[in-house]
Amino acid sequence: MSLSTFKAVIAIIIGGFLVSGIYISVLVVKRQGALQQIAAYNPSWEASQAASEFIRFEHRLSEFERPSSGVDKDEVALRYDILVGRLKMLNEGDFHALLWRHPEHQLTLRQLDQALVTVEPLIDGLDSSGTVQKVLDILRPFEGSLSQIASAVLNYGSEVVQKDQQELIRLHWAFSGIAAILILIGLALIGLLDRHNRLLGRAHQELHVLAHQDALTGLPNRVVLRNELGQALARIKPQGRTVAVSYLDLDHFKDVNDSFGHETGDDLLKAVADRLKACIPVHGEGHAKNLIARFGGDEFAILQTGIRKPEECAVLASRIVDALREPFSVNGQEIFIGTSIGIALAQGA
Repeated sequence: MSLSTFKAVIAIIIGGFLVSGIYISVLVVKRQGALQQIAAYNPSWEASQAASEFIRFEHRLSEFERPSSGVDKDEVALRYDILVGRLKMLNEGDFHALLWRHPEHQLTLRQLDQALVTVEPLIDGLDSSGTVQKVLDILRPFEGSLSQIASAVLNYGSEVVQKDQQELIRLHWAFSGIAAILILIGLALIGLLDRHNRLLGRAHQELHVLAHQDALTGLPNRVVLRNELGQALARIKPQGRTVAVSYLDLDHFKDVNDSFGHETGDDLLKAVADRLKACIPVHGEGHAKNLIARFGGDEFAILQTGIRKPEECAVLASRIVDALREPFSVNGQEIFIGTSIGIALAQGA
């Protein structure tokens, strides 16, 4: 996998983290709304409905005694069954669990159940004188009790919802924080990879330079000279221009190293390279091109391509000999050296 592909994969992963964080936030918001709806319409709704049915049952009993009300025994029995069903729901499931902190409300519900059991056989005898009043007397102690239970359940449900909302908010920030950290880690990873890539590119460039350049003088090395010479020889055409290689060996360079030390010798080689570049046009004139290279030690070479006349090599060699014959000032020392030059020519047959 290439580095660019790897970066693309990391970017996709970070995008996935971001989408996940947004999705988690949306789910949290939806869950908060759901909790509010549950708080409003589930346990407290059951308690309020039970209280309402208790009031309706009492109202139907009162209306039953008035012949003009139109309320008959069947309607009263229906309201009784509905009330029993509502109370049964209050004693089961989640609603019952909400009342564990209020033993008095649990006792009230049990007593109301017992009262309704007592009332059940009286429903069939409502036509008898005094039966309705007897039923009302049995139920009277429970007037308002169911409303109190509904209020307690509503308060408890609000507390539970508030705690759940706080927990959801905490989870929201936790998930958001985790997503943000993962995104930052991904961005940091991309930054590190990019920096690593730049360092690798720079190192590759430096290695390329070291592989093709003399470290001391900055001139091309023998590898470059060999490659350029091979290409130049391959391009020679019949009756074409001449390719020439001039080989330079400095005179008395060993004496300089022995007398002044290798540091001075290195500085002298740098000065020689600068003087060669000054007296040899690298790009030459017209089709002629020159390449100066250092072989190593005190040896240099000059590749000339596109020469019109072989005599041009001799002119260049004479100029180099004259230039290197002049004294060098190195580290406060005046140094005299010379050079020996050999020339090899190649012409198209």
